[in-house]
Amino acid sequence: FLFEGSQGTQPFGQASGSNGIVLARESSNFFGIGPHAALELNRRLGDSGWSLYSRTDLAGTFDYINEAWLTASSTRGPNGRPLPGETLAFGHQAAPMFTGRLGLSWQPAPASLMRFFIGYQYDVIWDLSRSPQNNGTAFSPPSLGQFWDQGLVLQATFRY
Repeated sequence: FLFEGSQGTQPFGQASGSNGIVLARESSNFFGIGPHAALELNRRLGDSGWSLYSRTDLAGTFDYINEAWLTASSTRGPNGRPLPGETLAFGHQAAPMFTGRLGLSWQPAPASLMRFFIGYQYDVIWDLSRSPQNNGTAFSPPSLGQFWDQGLVLQATFRY
C-alpha cells in the first residue's frame, strides 16, 4: 500500500489577483501485488560477530491505483462559494520495484536470535500513476510518476 497526497491554499484576495486558485489538492492511493525475488549476502568477519551485508530485492507489481485532483477557484458560483473542479482517475498498471541495502551487520553468535544492522538503503518504484482516464484512454501526456527514497538505516531484528 502507498498513499501520497498534497494540498495548497492561498487567501481568496490573493488568489483573485494571481492564478485564481484558492485550493489545490491531489491524492494517490496505490495497492499492488506480484512476484518478488531477493538475494541476501553475508560475509562474516572472523569471530567478531560482524558481517558485511548486502541485500537486493526486485519485484514486479500488478497495481490498482485511484487518483484525485481537486481545485477551488476564486470565481464564485450562484451559491456564493468558490467554484470547484475535480478529476478522478482509476485503473490498473504494472510497476517494477527495486530495493538495495549495503552495510554492516552484527550477530553475537551464528545461531543467535538477534541481529543489528547499520547501513544504506535505496528504494525505487517506476511507472507510478500511469492509470487510464475514466474513458479508458491513456493520459496525454502520459504520467512518468516515480517514488524513491534513500538513507541510513539502523535496524534491530529479534526472532522468537
